Amino acid sequence: MIRRLLICVCTLIGTVIILNFQDIQNLMDPGTTFKKEIMDNIEDKEVSSLEFYFSSNENEIITKDKKDINRILEILSEMNLKRGKNTTDKEIWIDVRVQGEKRYLLALSDDKSQITIINYRDKKNIVNYYTIIENNFDLDKIKDILNKVSQE
Repeated sequence: MIRRLLICVCTLIGTVIILNFQDIQNLMDPGTTFKKEIMDNIEDKEVSSLEFYFSSNENEIITKDKKDINRILEILSEMNLKRGKNTTDKEIWIDVRVQGEKRYLLALSDDKSQITIINYRDKKNIVNYYTIIENNFDLDKIKDILNKVSQE
């Protein structure tokens, strides 16, 4: 009887561990940054354009201006990230093109709490969800740049 009880308890514990593996992995993950996940992987190649899509309206804004691209990427680089789950709707979608080729799709929640990074080149981990643990970046600065771009 004790042996069966022990087997049941071990099975239950194993099931809980498997089901919560992502949560356990998140606790052990020291975190990362936008710079490490995106900018360092682009290497020395040039971002040729950023395409913005907003779920609140059907606007699409594309910028190919190197100065605007660098300013936006610099603002986004201030994000510190930790692996998370996809729990909120995304408001802003950013298509990052490197040398004319789609490289990343970024989906950012409007409350600046989460970002989803889709890496078109990584066949193993194409979609990664992150919780933004330090949202030092200023989304309003990005919106100001985009307002200027959309008026041109």
